[in-house]
Amino acid sequence: ILLEMIKKEKFKLFLIIFIFSLYGIRTILRNYDWKDPIRFYEKSLKYFPYSKILINNYAVSFAFNKKYDNALYYFKKLYILYPDEKKAILGIAKSYFVIGNYNEAEKYYKKLLELDPSNSSALTDIAIIYYKNGDKKTSLELIKKAIQSNKYYQPAYLFGGKIYYENKDYIMSEFLFNQSIKLNPEDEISYFYLGNIYFKKGNLNLSLFYFLNAYKINPRNKEIILNIAKLYQLLRKYKESIPYFEKLLKIEPNDIKILNDYAISLNEIGEKEKAIKILKDILKIDPSFKPARINLKIIEKNYN
Repeated sequence: ILLEMIKKEKFKLFLIIFIFSLYGIRTILRNYDWKDPIRFYEKSLKYFPYSKILINNYAVSFAFNKKYDNALYYFKKLYILYPDEKKAILGIAKSYFVIGNYNEAEKYYKKLLELDPSNSSALTDIAIIYYKNGDKKTSLELIKKAIQSNKYYQPAYLFGGKIYYENKDYIMSEFLFNQSIKLNPEDEISYFYLGNIYFKKGNLNLSLFYFLNAYKINPRNKEIILNIAKLYQLLRKYKESIPYFEKLLKIEPNDIKILNDYAISLNEIGEKEKAIKILKDILKIDPSFKPARINLKIIEKNYN
């Protein structure tokens, strides 16, 4: 209507450019808000301060950024506004759980379970709390209930597998860790435990298989790398063990136990001079380290 009232084409063109410029600037500014979830929800809450979704998402954004005190504040705000909102209660419980306030976490998890008795997340976290307090029996009962409530809730299988592993029930532990991997193929922890289970069973090849899978997911885990290196040695695949010992030595260049094992593998593939030098270097670091002294004596005897 405004444009129709303006007779001069120049003024019409100027007005069109001006309007589009204003909207363009506003779009750019709003896009800046969208880049950061916390900023986005903060701005949005100015216009909709009682929005259940916005408050919850704002709190979740803080939790995602590990700002748990802020997350707790807004989950509690949501809880005050909507006392029966399950997401608010779960958010409060989770925040307390992560910061280590297990008494408060348990209190809110129990409130949630009154509204939603089959909530697998709440059941699993309470199971962990009971476990930390030394009550493994109740912990396992809650894990079983969590799995029965939701057979697709992967953390319940993972934690259940850990408990059975500690109880030396490797059959049940193996089953739960395998279920965990089916639900989450990137589950490094389950691969790691399965590697240990098969090592205890004496199946070194299968143990190596699972440790290698764990390594693909987390190639910087020192314990995983060490297990792979040692398994290759036990399988007499010394050449394959060397790259893993070298990765370990980049992390811990003066670890005399790793250096000693590295020297053994070097010796086995014919690099005796290098092995002797490493063993001598170990004894400079720690002259009382017997394995290096024994290995050096054996290699030098055979070398001569």
